[in-house]
Amino acid sequence: MLNSSEMAILVALKRLGKREGIFPPIMLTLKNQFEDMEYNVFFQHVMSLQDKGYLKVASGKARGLFISKEGFALAEALEQEHIPMARLVTLV
Repeated sequence: MLNSSEMAILVALKRLGKREGIFPPIMLTLKNQFEDMEYNVFFQHVMSLQDKGYLKVASGKARGLFISKEGFALAEALEQEHIPMARLVTLV
């Protein structure tokens, strides 16, 4: 089960991926979407999503983020439920 911050991160990653085109968004680009969240807390949520199989964090300096098929499907479902993003971004 995902918490509200993880849901918001997953939906934001899906949306960023559509905007960025071929290149995967990097960790810092996604983090900038969540300015109120400390980096370490954000990183823990991202690693939790990776552990659950919803995304993959690339090694290296840029740390590109790749959303899995399961993660994309879940993000689509979350968007279809019309959950207001203000509610999703209730930061921990």
